[in-house]
Amino acid sequence: MKNLNKFICGIVAITICHQIAGTGLAQAYTRNQLVHDTEQLLIQSKQGTLTSAKVEAIYDRYADKLIDQLDRYLNNPDLDIDKRWSAAVVLGQLGNKPATTRLRNALRNKVFLVRMAAIKGLEIVHDASVLDDLHSALRDRAMVVRAAAADALAVYAHRTSLPFLAKELMQERNFYRGKSLWVRKHIIHAIGNIGGAESLPSLIACLQEKEAVIVDVALNALNPTSHGQRNSHPDQTARRWIEWWQNNKHPSPLITSRE
Repeated sequence: MKNLNKFICGIVAITICHQIAGTGLAQAYTRNQLVHDTEQLLIQSKQGTLTSAKVEAIYDRYADKLIDQLDRYLNNPDLDIDKRWSAAVVLGQLGNKPATTRLRNALRNKVFLVRMAAIKGLEIVHDASVLDDLHSALRDRAMVVRAAAADALAVYAHRTSLPFLAKELMQERNFYRGKSLWVRKHIIHAIGNIGGAESLPSLIACLQEKEAVIVDVALNALNPTSHGQRNSHPDQTARRWIEWWQNNKHPSPLITSRE
């Protein structure tokens, strides 16, 4: 009887071990598949062939485990920036709350390229709930990040962004020895892309600056709102805008918001 009990216990123990081993193998297989499928998403993102349908299909398979994996890629300092950037793009294409949260968190990453990638992801999300994050990114210590934030706000084209853009346009950090740094061109473009009467004070002020490049960028920003009004020398066109503004300072029927 004792031998029989030992035999039965042995069988049970072996069965349990097999079950544990089987579970472990299944989990390892799932992890490997997740990594493989995530890699495929990143490759397709870089190639420009990734579709929302593909992202949703993979997300349906793994749910938030996919977001965790993408977040690991985005914040892994040992990976090349192309892969980390692609991870941000895929998170942006997912666009749900967990994915958006990971992108917001990445705005605090020490690597400026990762912060830029996070902004690109938030641009793709295209949800007004992230505007405050993009407004904050306008004050980033890295000029390229500030420019990326301005570009993203140009895509959103939301009127609530105008005060933030107008303020950042004149910040000392965007000048060097009295000359405009290139980030100002991105900010002016964003203001012009938003358009509307609220954009005019900043754009008209740019026309009164001494730097020809700033005047030209401001005229380009005003041009889409003026139905081809820019048909002469830039200096003359700028003077006409300034004169019109001084005489009117109210919404022009030619000025329309793109929001």
